[in-house]
Amino acid sequence: MKRIGFVMVGVMLLGFFASLQAKPFENAAQSYIQQEIRYTQDKLTFSVRRMRLRFTGSLADGKLAYRLEPAFEKDGRSLDVKFAYADIKYMAPYFNIRVGKFCTPSNVEVYWTWPPKQLTVWINPITRKIWEVGDLFDYGVQGSGTFKLGAESNLGYIVSVTNGKGSGIAANPDGKVDICGRVNLTPIKGLQIGGWTQLVNAYVAALDSIDKRTLSGIDVWYTGYGLDIRGGYDMGDAGDFGIITVDGRTGKYTGFHIMGGYSFETPVEAFEIGTLEVQPVINYSSYAPDIDGVDPATVITPGVNLYLGENLKFMLNYRMITDEDGAYFASDDNVFEMRTQVLFK
Repeated sequence: MKRIGFVMVGVMLLGFFASLQAKPFENAAQSYIQQEIRYTQDKLTFSVRRMRLRFTGSLADGKLAYRLEPAFEKDGRSLDVKFAYADIKYMAPYFNIRVGKFCTPSNVEVYWTWPPKQLTVWINPITRKIWEVGDLFDYGVQGSGTFKLGAESNLGYIVSVTNGKGSGIAANPDGKVDICGRVNLTPIKGLQIGGWTQLVNAYVAALDSIDKRTLSGIDVWYTGYGLDIRGGYDMGDAGDFGIITVDGRTGKYTGFHIMGGYSFETPVEAFEIGTLEVQPVINYSSYAPDIDGVDPATVITPGVNLYLGENLKFMLNYRMITDEDGAYFASDDNVFEMRTQVLFK
């Protein structure tokens, strides 16, 4: 695995320096910052949720490209690389190769754009907990492609093989890898139906051993006419040392979520903002581990997004959490969140 890691780093560096000779900053170097105010249990906290830079470039008419995205998370006290990959697109759109560090192709919700258009992309906190069973970002190789089925319909696929010892490029002496596959069907414009499976070999550092876990799900996403409707059903086995544990017992889980929103737009001439978009949103999630005597955990989240042009966004939401058995949350605290995002070009 170490040898593969050096190869991946070499490909990324090659793509980077080659891009400097062609289009060093294809879409210009950009950065954005997200700040969050959270109120729960009479406690008010302020944090920098995301602070990221992005560098992109390409050559050979876009057939070779790279993306490098360092993140200064945890209030700017640490540096983490979220994306660092090279894309090879000589057989696009039918087959593309990605090498480096990227987001595993599981739940459709992880496919945020740059920067996140909807600040409520993480509005489903239970699904986010389930991502912790595997690695959301990791080093590896990914193949993807799209086939047209009609004028507006297409079929897409993504298959990735990533490091099985955790989110890092370090040696993997046991040779275990994570495999994730996803299929997307777009029968009509604006409607996407998908299914995914992720086979995880999670490394447990305290025991220096591998914990096998499986995740899978189906989801539907429709956008059009101001509507944004998403839903999904997830299932899987969190393994012997997964996060879904109650009184020392672990088990399989099943659950679903559904989110709906509607956008209103109005022109704003002041400060050259362009448009003001208001999007009321509501989400309902319900998940339950297959453990005797454990009730489902539910989250109801009404909220609203405000978009002032492309560079300034606001989010307000109120999470009503119920998890009496503590299967997913430490308590049933309700949470009020306010988030801002500023994009710099």
